[in-house]
Amino acid sequence: MFVLLWLLGGCAPSRPDILLVTFDTTRADAVGAYGRSPSPTPNLDALAADGVLAAQVMTVAPLTLPAHTAMLTGLAPPASGIHGNLARGVSPDAVTVAESLQTAGWQTGAVVASVVLDSTFGLDQGFDTYVDGFDFSGGPSQLRLERPADDVAAEVLTLLAAADPERPLFLWVHFYDPHQPLVAHGNEADPYLDEVAFADAGLGTVLAAMRARGRELGVVVAGDHGEGRTDHAELQHGLFVYRSTMHVPLIAAGPGLPRGTLEGPRSVVDVAGTLLAFAGLPAPTGSVPLQVADAADRVVVGESYHPRWQYGLADLHVAEDAQWRYIRAPREELYDWRADPGETTNVFAANGDVAARLAKRLPDSTSVAGASGDAEVAGALAALGYLEGLSAVPDDAAAASLVDPKDALPYVAEFDALVTSARSRPPAEAVPMLAAFVDAHPEAGAAWYLLSRARDLAGDPVGALAALAPLRAARPDDPMLAAREAELALATGDVERAEWLLSELVARHAAGAGALGVYAEVARRGGDCALATQRADAALATDSDTTSARLVRGACRYEGTDPLGAVADLEVARAADPTARDVDLLLSLAWLRVGRGAEAIPVLQALVAQEPERPVVAAALGAALHSAGRYAEAAPWLAATAGDPGLGGDPAVLYADVLLRTGASPDEAARWLDRAAIDGASPAAVWRARSAVAMAKGDPVGAVEAMKHAGEGAPAAPWLRVR
Repeated sequence: MFVLLWLLGGCAPSRPDILLVTFDTTRADAVGAYGRSPSPTPNLDALAADGVLAAQVMTVAPLTLPAHTAMLTGLAPPASGIHGNLARGVSPDAVTVAESLQTAGWQTGAVVASVVLDSTFGLDQGFDTYVDGFDFSGGPSQLRLERPADDVAAEVLTLLAAADPERPLFLWVHFYDPHQPLVAHGNEADPYLDEVAFADAGLGTVLAAMRARGRELGVVVAGDHGEGRTDHAELQHGLFVYRSTMHVPLIAAGPGLPRGTLEGPRSVVDVAGTLLAFAGLPAPTGSVPLQVADAADRVVVGESYHPRWQYGLADLHVAEDAQWRYIRAPREELYDWRADPGETTNVFAANGDVAARLAKRLPDSTSVAGASGDAEVAGALAALGYLEGLSAVPDDAAAASLVDPKDALPYVAEFDALVTSARSRPPAEAVPMLAAFVDAHPEAGAAWYLLSRARDLAGDPVGALAALAPLRAARPDDPMLAAREAELALATGDVERAEWLLSELVARHAAGAGALGVYAEVARRGGDCALATQRADAALATDSDTTSARLVRGACRYEGTDPLGAVADLEVARAADPTARDVDLLLSLAWLRVGRGAEAIPVLQALVAQEPERPVVAAALGAALHSAGRYAEAAPWLAATAGDPGLGGDPAVLYADVLLRTGASPDEAARWLDRAAIDGASPAAVWRARSAVAMAKGDPVGAVEAMKHAGEGAPAAPWLRVR
């Protein structure tokens, strides 16, 4: 091993293809080139043998989005503002590597494998093609979290097949596989290393495809963060800033990079400068290309706000030089990491001067707002376990006043086990577990959120609102929580509260399509379908796949004069999220209006089994059976709902028709039609039924007169409102 000292040459730069491959959750010591034996990473090892390996690289945060933002912009979290996985998104003012290369004439493409790198977070800036494939519009039940390395590699081959062979290409490929949950591939006994090996195989496929373009190629491969693997009692990552989760691989090969090893301190922010140097472009300030010599006195820094935002504990900050690592925490730490790479002996007390020197290199300890971005995205991810930004601890609470994460390991373990258990149980079973936990740990804002969600799924929106209240008090300006409160207020029937909350949200924040969809439903519940449709159209203009907006527009079309449009909207909504509230009921009713009642019968039979006490479902099933000519089967469902004024009078009209068709007295049918008229049934439908009654009584003149009252162009069938 030796240290390379070189500077960029003075010759005119070439225009090579440039490839960035990032391995999620990959510790440096999981790679053969960094000492793992036997090696699970032959492709990465071969690249290191042909290029340069940076031996001591620290990530900026043990989290995916902040680390990748640093690599693609050269900006550490204090400069980028991206401190967590649920951040509001990379600023449009930030200049990404892709934007710089795009401006310089490169084609640009990316294929990412994790939901937290979806384009909604802003890292797609400058990419001609950004393949993510994570759709938030269908709700949590339809949102997948990752795609495996073989899928990623296949997408890369498709992208390369469409690329112009005559123009240089910048391609970013992201492999997520070593992240939990782990999937067995049978190549390594250790499940974690097995996933690293699977990602390395994907790297081999991508490298071969890029080399097949026949152009000069510059390659950078980097890990975004590591994995605890029980080091310091941390199983995964985010809680601490020790080397187990902060020391990552960084290997590069290509023009301007001799072979060898860099031993000095490096940061993942250096990835941006290294990529741009391949193109002869200047590096962002603070990003030192691997083409440039080591700086012996360099200090690299990192952080984690995950303890604060996930658990209500103190955030952590770390500064590292060529020998020492200082961790700013309520109980400060200092390690001679060269002599003690496992950071087992805290030597802070005996080396205060060293700690003070490194502490000065850290950003000031200022408050950072909780990471809550687009309400729909944040809500979907929170439901899947990404709970950052939900702390009940105020943002301006000093870290020194909070519990040190290393002093809270039993609490963290209990919390993590609770989250796993609660998400795997029926909501009704999860509620008492979560309620007991928040009673003991009221600072655990994420647990309050999970309790609120569990109560809602268990059919208790009032209890869900009560569980959300502590979080709303701690985070009154959080757009995701405001949108969630509005949804729950609507579920309890408080349309006025929901309207106020969403109007404030729309006025103060760039409301996402999901929140706009709920805003549309508020207008529909208030009886204003014109306004509801306007709001739904606005949501769909923001995101054409927004399920909530499709539902609202479909419902309004169903209630109005466009049943075919209703079917179109509601079928799209149901395909996107079959668990969405009332989608099956609304679509069934729309099918009824266009003469497809037979399709609705099995759907409504399933709904009746799920919601036996809901009159509108029973009435809809009766109507569907009636439309299919199954009058005897329809009779009990319509009899049970015909006198319910909350449904309008339409079930009574159908029941009167069933009575006539099954041999009952015409007078009894007539009495139900009188009731239907009182309850607000469609007048045309009532008069048509009265015509049938008159015929049953042998009164053709009266039948003709009744049909005159029915008028021209009347609706073909009665219908029900869903509120």
